[in-house]
Amino acid sequence: MENIPVFIKHNGVWESDHSFVNFSVNGVVITSECNFQELISVIAKQLEKDLDTDSIDVKYIVKDGYPPMTVHSDMSVRVYIELKRMDTEFTSYPLCVTFKDKCSAGSCSNVNPVTISSDGIQSENIPEIYQPDAIEMISSVHGEDCNRKRADDKGIINKPDTVEPINSVHGEASNGIHVDEEGIGIIEPISSFHMEDCNGSILDDVRGIIDNPRHQDVEEDQLYQDKETLVNVMKHYAIRKTFQFRVERSSSSRYCLVCLDDNCSWCFKSSSLHKSKLFKVRKFNDVHTCSIEETLNTQRHATSGIIGGMIRNKYAESESVYTPTDIMRDMKKDYGVDLTYMKAWRAKRKALEILRGNQSESYEKLPRYLYMLMHTNPGSIVRLHKSECGSFSYVYVSLDASIKGWEYCKPIVVVNASFLESARRGTLIMAYTQDAAGRIFLLAYSVVDSENDASWKWFFERFKDAYGAREGMCIVSDTHESILKATSIVYPEVHHCVCMFHLWNSIKMTYTKTHLAIKELFFASARAYTVEEFERHMVEINNIDKRVGEYLLNVGYHRWSRVHSKVNGTTIMTSNIVESMNAVNNHARDLPIMHLLEYMMKLVQDWHYVNKKNAIETSTDLGGKYEDIMKENYITSQRMTVKPSTDYLYTVIEDVKQFVVNMKEGTCTCIRFQMDEMPCPHALAVVTFKSMDAYKYCSVYYNKDYLLKTYEISIYPVPDESNWDIPREILEEVVLPPTGKIRPGRPKRLRV
Repeated sequence: MENIPVFIKHNGVWESDHSFVNFSVNGVVITSECNFQELISVIAKQLEKDLDTDSIDVKYIVKDGYPPMTVHSDMSVRVYIELKRMDTEFTSYPLCVTFKDKCSAGSCSNVNPVTISSDGIQSENIPEIYQPDAIEMISSVHGEDCNRKRADDKGIINKPDTVEPINSVHGEASNGIHVDEEGIGIIEPISSFHMEDCNGSILDDVRGIIDNPRHQDVEEDQLYQDKETLVNVMKHYAIRKTFQFRVERSSSSRYCLVCLDDNCSWCFKSSSLHKSKLFKVRKFNDVHTCSIEETLNTQRHATSGIIGGMIRNKYAESESVYTPTDIMRDMKKDYGVDLTYMKAWRAKRKALEILRGNQSESYEKLPRYLYMLMHTNPGSIVRLHKSECGSFSYVYVSLDASIKGWEYCKPIVVVNASFLESARRGTLIMAYTQDAAGRIFLLAYSVVDSENDASWKWFFERFKDAYGAREGMCIVSDTHESILKATSIVYPEVHHCVCMFHLWNSIKMTYTKTHLAIKELFFASARAYTVEEFERHMVEINNIDKRVGEYLLNVGYHRWSRVHSKVNGTTIMTSNIVESMNAVNNHARDLPIMHLLEYMMKLVQDWHYVNKKNAIETSTDLGGKYEDIMKENYITSQRMTVKPSTDYLYTVIEDVKQFVVNMKEGTCTCIRFQMDEMPCPHALAVVTFKSMDAYKYCSVYYNKDYLLKTYEISIYPVPDESNWDIPREILEEVVLPPTGKIRPGRPKRLRV
């Protein structure tokens, strides 16, 4: 938001030649988005005036000899700001401010008469319908000065419906007094006409300024924020009306159009307003007199840029799927325009660029976005790494809410990398775990050039800065060698496991002929609680295909088998958490980098809010996932028989098998009690037999208290870019796009 210094002249008087004399000076600073009420409030505060007792009149002179322009509405403030932007000198276009008591001559009136003094119309508090008892008018007759007052023998005109128009031009008196056939002046509200001086020059336009490039209703006297907006409006207009026009004249101050047929009466003329960026429609004849062949000819105005602007709302959500074929179909159906596939494809790219900007701009905005992210979420860890030449290399984000919530989740970290589909490609790295309800809890996300030793090492170094290391910590990933190398350097004391789903995908792709017969055996061996059960499944796998057994042995049983694991990974190692994350971010992989980071941040924010709401509404002692496991175990335990041995040692009989449960140490010979860190069916049989509290034998990482603490810190959204307040040193930081040639062809959506 831009700050604009404004020079103020106050406590002066207006002369008959429209000059403001005998004034004092002051100054204020307003923003580029300032409205009328804010301007009046700032001026009154600076000049120490009370708006409850004083009314304020604000005017300024555009050109010497011209009557002053009155600032009386939001639009007139916007016009003034545009003029100040064109001339940045502090003393240019000073605001001339005068005050008067709201209660004059010892009495106050609810009626606000229209008065016209020597300095022009006072537009303050003018009602829509005029019924004044006394009206003073600007008048001039055949060379009389246009600012002289015409009155009756009492000095006033006391008949509002019989005002004699002076200096009327084409049936309309100056200052908006319209004239009927009998020469009687009829005053109209100021909001419906333009104020003109004696020479007919337009001083102000109080209609709305159009800034929508797809505005549909084009009429004379409309005001557009700039020429580019007007050009886009007319191109959209031609497409909707199925005709073509030719540009007759186009310059910085003119934009004139005619129909392709020279004999057609259709024409459009516009020009700039007082040499500003604002463009006004001066003349518009919307009637075609040309032949139908000319009107229905091929639409040359339907360029990819214009069509992209028309369809951009289709891509407002990153999950939206709107193909070039869909564009071709809808343009033909809605506007009768035939498009080639390539033009439709280019229109899609233009629409995405309008919404998200191009890749280079996205890299330039990265420092500003990261600054605002840390500003709105203090305590977050954000890192940006550039090459020696200033090109983007890596970026890392861990939100404060995730860092604080990690303390109340099991120390199991799952990491995964997804390839990006934008022109610059790259790789998105994510780290996540599960909360006490078994839901995904995103810890960190990062964008790097590719999966290599350097990028993974840099990521884990940043992750360690944010989260450190915890007792019993385990990192779960796919079989990528760079991850193993990086963790061995950054986290040498932390156990590294392989996600069983990634491991199975490797087996499926390598041993295509036998993988179907091995699938159930593989997952059964990975989930086995005892060594005996594991060995039994591995024998069956070797009988089907020895190569698979050798492959799993080389990977290392301790990295994927629950029973051989050196840490207690429990259900996280056996969940499909990785594929769930890949499905969620699939539609965001072709976004420019800043929008990709924004998407990930909003994803964490949405999940955080929903999970926190669910945690508050949870009525059970455990989180949802683990409460369900307890219920299943309890149902199974109902068919078991308990034989006590001591106060804490019990024998539990299930069918023909016997299991020994030690409630003091929290163990069972089935191993599930100690490995799942919650009562197995055999332990629950003892709990029921002794009327004990089963929940006190569950891990604290499963209970509701830890679930609530996980989401105790809120995530705050980053405001819109137009509201960013960025320090100068951040604005001056330059981030160039990654070096290297952009690979040709359409990016693949599936990994081979």
